[in-house]
Amino acid sequence: MSAWSSLSSSRQESLQRWAVAIVAHFVRTSSCFEGRNGFQSLRYHHRRVLPPALPKALTVIHNYVLRRDDGTTAAKRFFGIPHSDLFEHLLQVIPHSRCRGSARGEP
Repeated sequence: MSAWSSLSSSRQESLQRWAVAIVAHFVRTSSCFEGRNGFQSLRYHHRRVLPPALPKALTVIHNYVLRRDDGTTAAKRFFGIPHSDLFEHLLQVIPHSRCRGSARGEP
């Protein structure tokens, strides 16, 4: 026998009304206001339309660049293994063009 079923029906109804009154004080939120996606949608709301690459780039930065106080990234915590530095990887992968000044021998 549970504690709830041991109460009288009038006491159960009283507690039920009390619980409904207490819950009414809390505002129900939806996922569009929670978490990182909610933050991004609110932060960039003024732009109306985001370039398609921006959310992807922000996700990569969030997962591989931002670090907690313990030095871990979201990707390391998720996969459980360390990863190489994102910017070092980009420097190796993206082709470099010569600077305009260096082509003429200028500093």
